[in-house]
Amino acid sequence: MQDYDEILDSMKEKYFELRGVDADEECDSGILLRLLAGEVYSLGIYADWLKAAMFVSSAHGEALDSHAAQRGLERKKGSKASGTLRVSVDVPLEYDVVIPQGTVFATSDGKLYYESISQAVIMSGTGSTFVEVNARYSGSRFNVDAETVTTVVTYFSSGISVTNSSAFRGGTDDETDEMLRERIISSYRELSNGMNKAYYKKLAESINEVRSAEVSDPQGSVMNVYVYGRGIAVSNTALLQARELMEEYRIPGLEINVMNATVSILNVSVNIQLKDGYQLADVTDRVEQAIRNYFDDMGVGKSFVTAELGGKIIAVDGVLNYSFVNTSDHNASAMTIFRPGTVMVNGGV
Repeated sequence: MQDYDEILDSMKEKYFELRGVDADEECDSGILLRLLAGEVYSLGIYADWLKAAMFVSSAHGEALDSHAAQRGLERKKGSKASGTLRVSVDVPLEYDVVIPQGTVFATSDGKLYYESISQAVIMSGTGSTFVEVNARYSGSRFNVDAETVTTVVTYFSSGISVTNSSAFRGGTDDETDEMLRERIISSYRELSNGMNKAYYKKLAESINEVRSAEVSDPQGSVMNVYVYGRGIAVSNTALLQARELMEEYRIPGLEINVMNATVSILNVSVNIQLKDGYQLADVTDRVEQAIRNYFDDMGVGKSFVTAELGGKIIAVDGVLNYSFVNTSDHNASAMTIFRPGTVMVNGGV
């Protein structure tokens, strides 16, 4: 559409054509033309937004949520990362040290915060205890490696040290527009009618923790539904929710089992060639993260395709070329989800 200046110039030309004189900038005619041009421009902006909002392929935000609601879908909320911390005292004490529920811990850089979900106690005469924590907020940024949560934020931190011996996992972001758009389009493509697999797949994926689901072909009167989260197995609570939902909507005579997908580990080794001006140490971590993100975004029953992963690698800033080493395509069954094992990133193609 035309911008404000183009609209105003067009109005001025029309004014001159009709009146034979230019609209005086300081008179009512000039002021009114500027006001009218602004209103026409605003209407054009709104019309463009409305046009985009009308279609699933171009809608965003709340407009896309409305399209999802028409298909019985809802944007999935992110989840919190969780893990276990070892809290230790410098010297065993003669009294119990209580670590209250809600105690706050942080990464060494102080950017990410975690809270204990229950009370823990360092018993007298002992030196440490374990504390279960959740991230303060949802989001994948709270998935951190081992030995990175090392700070006690709350008052009792004097003489106490803390660390996580294993990585924190399970944090996910809110479903993006593109992920939600894919589910909406899939709901049109795979029409569900209560009798086919798409119907039960859609039901399973409506559970907040479930990132993807796949349904096996019925064996007699038994159908299996396999689910998985984003990079992590679905909790027992979410499995129970899915089973109850299936029970509510299943057709008579059909038995439905819901379970986590079977994890199949794939090792990935890749050599990369760098663009001029880049150092290997600056790029390898980003390439490894791109590989792990690819696996996190894979759905249940989705095949591992090296060309798809290669596209993620080549998109990393600084990568000029790549080649896989002993890494090939793998097909998945309905019950399988691929997860990364050893990820090796080396220089040279």
